[in-house]
Amino acid sequence: EGSQWYSMYQLLNEYRTEHNHVNTNKKLKYKGRNLGYWVADQRKNYQKGLSVESIKMSDERIALLEEIGFLWKVRSEPEASVREGCTWHSKYLLLKDYLEVHKNTWPSGNQVYKDENLGNWV
Repeated sequence: EGSQWYSMYQLLNEYRTEHNHVNTNKKLKYKGRNLGYWVADQRKNYQKGLSVESIKMSDERIALLEEIGFLWKVRSEPEASVREGCTWHSKYLLLKDYLEVHKNTWPSGNQVYKDENLGNWV
């Protein structure tokens, strides 16, 4: 189970590098794997561990996930209004990246960047 966890963690880290966030929806498949279910399971296991010491997630795993921007609680929103679980924070990080790449030029009203409609968000 340990090596499988680290394999999925690495996959999540690859997803973060590509998409600039780790807040996936539950049904996300990435590189042929059910990454969204794994992410949801991490949140569920973390919450269970807060009340049951014997199933507490290790501090190492918690730290690894938090290092890459993992959020333990996500606001529940209708699926249609959220594209792959994007949150305000992930859009903010995407905007920071955009501004760095485009030398502090703000995105236009309909600017799409890394598959996200960043212009409308700003």
